[in-house]
Amino acid sequence: MEKEVIIYQAKNGALEFRGDFKKETIWTAQAQIAAVFGVGKSVVTKHIRNILKDKELNRNSVCAKFAYTADDGKTYQMRYYNLDVILAVGYWI
Repeated sequence: MEKEVIIYQAKNGALEFRGDFKKETIWTAQAQIAAVFGVGKSVVTKHIRNILKDKELNRNSVCAKFAYTADDGKTYQMRYYNLDVILAVGYWI
């Protein structure tokens, strides 16, 4: 994936999203989705779970794990969601 970054200016600050312009999408974590819509992460978790359970979106198409290096220097695998999930969650919120 190309290392493109998209900056979204939310009311409470800037958020960075990973851009995948070959697939014409962006990738983001649940916490960032929550910040965009001004809700708690648990609300986003609930909506994503229901969207995938109801097969509104296919998990294999809209979810991916990316390596993330934390402040402590350790690398973790984090689940990211693409633009389709962001839009679907926004609809339900």
